[in-house]
Amino acid sequence: MPTEQHYRDLYSQADTAMSMIERIQRLYWVLRQQYSGLDRFSIALYHEHNDSLSTFTCVGDNQTALNGYVAQMCDVPSLKQLVEQDSIRVVNDMRQFRADELSEHTAKLLGQGYRASFSMALRDNDRLLGILFLNSHQIDYFDDSMAVYCSLWGHLVEQVVAREQTTLRRLRSLLGWTMEAAGLCTDGSAGRINRVSLLAQGIARQLQAAKGLSDSWVEYLGLFAPFYDLARVQAGGRCEAGSRLEGSALLERAISLFELERLEHIDIARNIVAYHTAQLADPAEVTLAELPLEARISEVAALADQGLSAGKTAESVAAYLNELVRAECLDAECVEALLTSWQQESVAAEPA
Repeated sequence: MPTEQHYRDLYSQADTAMSMIERIQRLYWVLRQQYSGLDRFSIALYHEHNDSLSTFTCVGDNQTALNGYVAQMCDVPSLKQLVEQDSIRVVNDMRQFRADELSEHTAKLLGQGYRASFSMALRDNDRLLGILFLNSHQIDYFDDSMAVYCSLWGHLVEQVVAREQTTLRRLRSLLGWTMEAAGLCTDGSAGRINRVSLLAQGIARQLQAAKGLSDSWVEYLGLFAPFYDLARVQAGGRCEAGSRLEGSALLERAISLFELERLEHIDIARNIVAYHTAQLADPAEVTLAELPLEARISEVAALADQGLSAGKTAESVAAYLNELVRAECLDAECVEALLTSWQQESVAAEPA
């Protein structure tokens, strides 16, 4: 059994001056020193606005088994039940699931040779953050005492995730309040921020395999995509080079004031603000190839949201974006990825 010193070590690992992912990965390796048969650790984050789960981070001997996995909670009854009962779930032989009941998640893990699983809902008070998973290649790996210890360990991970998610929620709320105070958002900032986030993530998930993007990068891109508005706040709604510089300065003041330097992927936010409308405002200033990918994606997402919010059809928005592609103002891959994600969503929404 773990010693008292081992528990102290766990707490010290959770509080070290690292990024969130570094902290939870370090926690996993400390756990694995105690239980060498643990072969995989992963977290899927929960998105309340569309009741979905998406892979976020994974550590183990096969980190690509579920890259880019997104599922509606209603489509995974076993996880939905786990969340509703607020319990842990131990399955010591995943082959017990009948083939016709396998979720994509379970099928892929079985295909990679995993046999035992431990699952636990992560919460911040009453707010669902996501679900933690531990897997082993060994059948009957999780006994009762280990399940109890993994649950205690999971609460340390929960604290780390909750701390970061609280910071992100406050940061996005501050952005929304700033937009409303500046009179640049008339239809409710929260809904608009969520729309831009989903559009950006839709693009990124289409490009994920080809560009080698991690799940955490895609997640944080969605969180930071709406921050291009900081440039508009500083310029009263206009888009120009000076406003981008002022927007970047505003973001840097927020990072310093709220001590956000260790916030995961904070450079994504920096690049989105710094390069917003660079191609639209002055194509000679920077080429598309020189723009960071996150800036190219957020630009397409922002313009798509503006068109849809103005009541334009998806077809007319697509035509407008393609015009900008031909004018070399938007990245062709990003626009194509957006249109592909729209087409897939449309097919998925059709009645069976």
